[in-house]
Amino acid sequence: MTRIHPAPLPPGATGRAPGDRRRRAFSLALGSALALAYALLTQLAFRAHWSSDALGVLSLGFLLGVPFALGALAVAVADAAARRSRPYALLAGWPACALLGAATIALSWDAAICLVMALPLLLGGASVGGLCARALLAGPRGRRVYAIAVLPLLLPYLITPLERHIAPATSVRQVRNAVVVRAPRAAVWAQVIRVPEIAAAEWQPGWATLAGLPVPREATLAGAGVGAVRHATYTDGLAFTERVVAWDEGRHVRFTIVVDRTGPVPAPFGALGGPNLDVLDGAYTLEDGPDGATLLTLESHERLATHFNAYAGWWTDRLMADLQGHILAVVRARCERAARGGATAGRGDRANPTDEVR
Repeated sequence: MTRIHPAPLPPGATGRAPGDRRRRAFSLALGSALALAYALLTQLAFRAHWSSDALGVLSLGFLLGVPFALGALAVAVADAAARRSRPYALLAGWPACALLGAATIALSWDAAICLVMALPLLLGGASVGGLCARALLAGPRGRRVYAIAVLPLLLPYLITPLERHIAPATSVRQVRNAVVVRAPRAAVWAQVIRVPEIAAAEWQPGWATLAGLPVPREATLAGAGVGAVRHATYTDGLAFTERVVAWDEGRHVRFTIVVDRTGPVPAPFGALGGPNLDVLDGAYTLEDGPDGATLLTLESHERLATHFNAYAGWWTDRLMADLQGHILAVVRARCERAARGGATAGRGDRANPTDEVR
């Protein structure tokens, strides 16, 4: 029997007519535009109605319901061929998610770090919504297409009021990092109770600060012992008031942490101290190490109260660990430079946060 093989496509050909490609591109652009408009309006509504609530944009209704609706809407307005495509259904809502993130940052509603944390939820929810819409709408279904397409758009408004009646669990998380500093304990103590201004050359940016987390700049101390007050400043105008609650001279200091609200607080850090998130305290512990070195430990406690503490906690643990590691690296570089006889401890030394930090 003679087997007939299809003729190969010429170079650059895709097997899809130019008209089909144009329709697919138009469907994607239309779906993205409508989905973005819906998402922005929904975010405005949530921020206006639940701006001081324990939920709002930190609710499952928003973080899961909105991207689900974006994916479903993008598929619902697509042409019939696109609705039958599984890859299209998986990815059709992603452009709207990306545009929503860019618009949120441009409007100063949130910082880039929030987008990084929410992105897996946004993209995953959009893919699930697109696949569900594909399963329901594949093939010609007349007016039922539009009736079914409306339902996902209502999900955030239906789910979030229900969440208000379910109190979120509270989780207190601890993050701890330690580093060996080749300097005497007294020298290290002097560098942690007060932190002179950190020069740009000293700070090795980590993933968290590259994603938008403010960089620590300076910490002053008024007084000594329990009751003394530290004032820590960061870039972007963020500042904290830290009151000492435990003091063992040269060995241990613990302080509570409260956002300084005497000036504007950059988004989204105004949420610190609110019902969902708070940084409770920080502490330095110094122990004698071998050969005159010092083991320096920095730890902090954070409070979370959301309906997705496991997910949020995974992110906050890594954010705090990254920040702690870089602070310890600056302290170590300054102390070791001073121990070697440097003129100004730390100035010009770029710290390596991965060296001996655990």
